[in-house]
Amino acid sequence: MINSRCVLTLAFLALVPAAHALTLPAAFSMEVGQRVDLRTLTASDATFTSSDPAVVSIESGRFAVVKHLTGDGTPLTITATGGGSTVTARVSTHGIEYAVGQIKSFGNSNSVESQLLVVRARLAGDITPDGIGLAFAFGNADINKFPLGPVPARALSAVGKMKVFASTFPLNEVYTFRVRAGNIERTIRLPTLSGYSGPTSSFTAGVQATFQNGNFSATGPAQVAPRSFSLRLVPAIGGLEGAVDAALPSLRFPLSATLQGLTGGMYNVSLRAFDSPVLDPKIVLPDRANATQQFLLSTTVR
Repeated sequence: MINSRCVLTLAFLALVPAAHALTLPAAFSMEVGQRVDLRTLTASDATFTSSDPAVVSIESGRFAVVKHLTGDGTPLTITATGGGSTVTARVSTHGIEYAVGQIKSFGNSNSVESQLLVVRARLAGDITPDGIGLAFAFGNADINKFPLGPVPARALSAVGKMKVFASTFPLNEVYTFRVRAGNIERTIRLPTLSGYSGPTSSFTAGVQATFQNGNFSATGPAQVAPRSFSLRLVPAIGGLEGAVDAALPSLRFPLSATLQGLTGGMYNVSLRAFDSPVLDPKIVLPDRANATQQFLLSTTVR
């Protein structure tokens, strides 16, 4: 009888499942715009926290809401806690993000205010996309009826592992966009910027610039407000279809850049100055971004 009781007891214990150890992948990537149940990664009732809720926030202790791209080479940390254990993971994000705001363009004698849309894209595995396709409609138009056409490669700025596209649209219009980078597609609706004012004066007034055979240089004030600069060339013939945008690496004057492979012809050269670091791939994109565009000169490329 004693032996029999022992056998029965051991058989009963064998039917009790062992507790799962809390585990989490050491590193992984999530797509911007997604809502991910992190418990599917741990097979447990763990709760989670994020080291940067502005990029990835946690809802109900378990759902990751991916809002922005992490900076190049700077993943955030997700911490899982459960059963008396704590584990962490390095998390990067990929996909498409955007910022909106206003831009004021200054010419020789007039200025024009427009809406500004800045799109940044990075693919999983930190592979830089070859291009971003854009199609847009305003009002209640069905954006899915519009075919995606590639943005000209020269209108995209390559910064780190990202591609950046900045464009302007008339004020007081509601626009919808479809954006594709690689196999990722996202719909963007420009919000109404009620109570949100853009710049009233040029960030770079008084800049002196030269452009010869693709070599650009500019001098200006020692201290300026912008956090990012880009050079914009628009052909005198052909207009925006042949526009060229190039991010400038420096945040202070003097500025310089060399553009290669330009098609011959006359160009209008302008300097865009952003009030946030939209062209710095290591810094998280803010939700709002303003800019000014200052016409500098006209030049002929041979």
